[in-house]
Amino acid sequence: MGTVIATVIVLAAVILAFIWTRTGNRKAGGKCSQNSGGCATCDDTACPASKTACYTHSDGIAGRRFDAVFFDMDGTLLDTAGDLTAAMNYVRGIHGLPLVPEDRVIPELGNGIINLLKKLLPEDITEEEFKTCIREFSDFYAEHSQKKTYAYDGIRNLLEELKAQNYKVAVITNKNDDVARVLSSSFFPGLVDFTLGRTDFLERKPAPAMMRYVLSKLELDPGRVLYVGDSEVDYEFASAAGVPCVLVSWGFRDRNELVKIAGEKGVADVPSQIGEVL
Repeated sequence: MGTVIATVIVLAAVILAFIWTRTGNRKAGGKCSQNSGGCATCDDTACPASKTACYTHSDGIAGRRFDAVFFDMDGTLLDTAGDLTAAMNYVRGIHGLPLVPEDRVIPELGNGIINLLKKLLPEDITEEEFKTCIREFSDFYAEHSQKKTYAYDGIRNLLEELKAQNYKVAVITNKNDDVARVLSSSFFPGLVDFTLGRTDFLERKPAPAMMRYVLSKLELDPGRVLYVGDSEVDYEFASAAGVPCVLVSWGFRDRNELVKIAGEKGVADVPSQIGEVL
């Protein structure tokens, strides 16, 4: 009889230890069994908030879907249309061309200054003249990039909140790299971990090279990064790199067009909605 009782006690101890390992340890921060969308086997007491909220990653933070948020610059973080229009009209004025209004410039933004100049300069311009225009535009814009530019309402608060919660923050833009870095540090000092603009060694958006470069620099998994932009270029860019994307309606594109690209749930109307996605 004594042997039977001792055996039962040992089995009970083993069962209790197993139960503690499966529940108590998870509550203390252990990983849940998960699928691609979150927590597959946790119950609500083991997960931070709910089954869908329980998401862990070998390199991530428990309870989060993302580890970082990357942003486009023009039309997403900053309204740069006024200064870009001024630079465009400076070049046109030098070459005896009539000035163009801002609403003519805005639809052409997002693909970099070379594309902008191609769209808004005469088609019969020579290659040498075009190179001259690029230099004139770049020099003028570098000196006047903060005359009319401003951060959209709520953007700074969003970046501050992201940093407070230890998200990595980066900016990837088709704007020239030197100007992009100046604007990033001027408007958002201490809030952006990495800024990358157009360079000669990386193909510009929507090719995925710039995204992959930043992912490598910050040692991040593309599936754990959210990219925020305002155009079809941004959506194609993120998709090509395997990165989830949200488009914003306060930028340079019409909201209805953005919904056609990303769907209703893929469009944010105010910066605070980006936090809801996270």
